[in-house]
Amino acid sequence: MKKVISMFMAITLILSFCSIFASAEKVGNEDFVVSENILLSMEGSEASELVKSQIEETGVIVNESTKIELIAPSRTEARTAENSNGIDSALFVTNVVGNTVTTDVIIPGYEDGLGFQIEDVPMTRAGYSIDYDWYADFTVRGTAVFNYLPEGSMLSCYQPIGAYFTYQKNNSEADIRRIEVTYTCEGAEYTYPGYESLDSTVAWAIPVSEFRPSPNVMYSLNSPYYTDRVIFTGAGGGYSRQYLSFDVYDSGTRYFQSFPFYYR
Repeated sequence: MKKVISMFMAITLILSFCSIFASAEKVGNEDFVVSENILLSMEGSEASELVKSQIEETGVIVNESTKIELIAPSRTEARTAENSNGIDSALFVTNVVGNTVTTDVIIPGYEDGLGFQIEDVPMTRAGYSIDYDWYADFTVRGTAVFNYLPEGSMLSCYQPIGAYFTYQKNNSEADIRRIEVTYTCEGAEYTYPGYESLDSTVAWAIPVSEFRPSPNVMYSLNSPYYTDRVIFTGAGGGYSRQYLSFDVYDSGTRYFQSFPFYYR
């Protein structure tokens, strides 16, 4: 069965507030939006060495400015009867180089579903520690890469670039028959660099799938959005139009999770 967050990884998080409304908070020198889907958030400079080493074992770099977030899914399908009432979540690790943003999403897989499970977490407390039991039958890492090109009050302007996934097999009995990871960015189209409305909307999806994927192999698809346009997803306010979705078939059971995320 899925193991609930327990005594393995101590993560001290100084920013957390879950509400039906979005709120603006400051971490370090950066303002960003905390929505109802963002459960916990911190920077790499605040992470313990144990947290850093666990993340880096999946192939993801953690530096001082890396953003680490625990995000709940927007919707879930095909769960087994043993699924509990806890909140499934994934670990989002975001790094930025120039205008290019790389968001790696780490999600553990168990016989009864995908995601870290949270139960009885004091969601309204501003700072606390939480322990993770990282062990899982398998761990999937999905990646979204995009350019972030804000202009004035238009803070959420993006150019999708590509998507990737790999997975680690921790239990020899895990039988991964298919994985599909899809990065989707949807919103209004504007010219770039002029930022003039094209009076049209778009949902730019980059799906990466593989039947019988091999562990520790990276599967990728580059599908760059037009260089002379950007996708404006809105002003935030807790509503995200960027998603990373996971569709996994393990031993004949399908698990699906879709996670909204918002960067600015």
